[in-house]
Amino acid sequence: MTKSTETLDSILQKFVDLLRQELNISDCVIQSFDQANIDYTDSIYPDLLEIANIVINQEQNYLTKGQYVIKSSSFYLAEKSKNLPIFTFIIFPLICQDKYLGNLLFFQQKNNYNWTKEEIELGQFMAIHSAIAIYQNQLERENNYLKQEKIIILKTAYISHELRTPVSAIVGFSKIILKEIYGSLNLKQKDYLTRIVNSGEYLLELVNDLLDLFKLNTQKEVLKLTNINLKTLCQQAIMMIEAQAKNKGLDVIFIINTPVETLIGDQRRLTQILINLLSNSVKFTNQGSITLKISSENNQFSFSVIDTGIGIKKEDQTKLFQPFQQLSNHLNQNLIQNEKGTGLGLALSQQLALLHGGKITCISEVNRGSCFTLYLPIK
Repeated sequence: MTKSTETLDSILQKFVDLLRQELNISDCVIQSFDQANIDYTDSIYPDLLEIANIVINQEQNYLTKGQYVIKSSSFYLAEKSKNLPIFTFIIFPLICQDKYLGNLLFFQQKNNYNWTKEEIELGQFMAIHSAIAIYQNQLERENNYLKQEKIIILKTAYISHELRTPVSAIVGFSKIILKEIYGSLNLKQKDYLTRIVNSGEYLLELVNDLLDLFKLNTQKEVLKLTNINLKTLCQQAIMMIEAQAKNKGLDVIFIINTPVETLIGDQRRLTQILINLLSNSVKFTNQGSITLKISSENNQFSFSVIDTGIGIKKEDQTKLFQPFQQLSNHLNQNLIQNEKGTGLGLALSQQLALLHGGKITCISEVNRGSCFTLYLPIK
């Protein structure tokens, strides 16, 4: 329990104790919607509090408008056939800054008890102060959360910088040595240096993806919108995966089936999405083709990446756009044993698509292939 929550409990407990002293009532309860009911003693039957909550649900319209509600438990007891004493209770809504935060309840072990003007006024007064205490507690917790979030952002940026700098140096120096500028290498040395380069590039990719996803989740990413030529956008993405596809003997097909030539978006981010989708298709396709098809209908573009790969099980398709859900965990290990990814590409792509007002969907069948489609609004 945090310090702020303990302070709130203490304040509300004092309110309850004060009301018991000042009023000749059976008991009272303060409810706060974002934490447990605060203080109700054994003198209140649990079933009676259940009845009060039924009334609260039924009278939401009055309570949210700041109006108190008076009820008798007799009707509800008869309905539930419970052998309990009859209570009359009054419910004061706790409202602050137009937010309905909870309730203050007075219970009197009498049927159709007439609450006095003084009891009602004191209840309204204490309801106002209880609501203020709960609201201030919520603000304090939100402020603490924002402070922690700011600290995390700063630490993440610092750590990423500290990671990327030495890893980039390791990759760079390893590549220089591999070129044998400063002397020849034997096969074993080349093999180990190649592994160092691959591991370093993988780590850089992971750090970059984590930072991108973090910025999206904390709403720190800002799109740089420009007018983009569709054909140029797709050709740039295809160029990045073409060599990898040809090395595996795959055909790369590009189809444009739309009269619209341009769209508005962040070119770097849209290219990143298409490269992610195309790279995944190449990774999980052993023979056949990779197709990028663009069409437009119902005021939206569709960029479909279609492959003849090993496909994805239906139960695994729901996990595709979650962070760290690598396809290699669910698919043919023999095909992709040399392939590796961060498990963030599809999650990041989906977030970027949503930021553009679009989305990515997947249709796939095991051993038949997959079709990932990026939908984007034309305007």
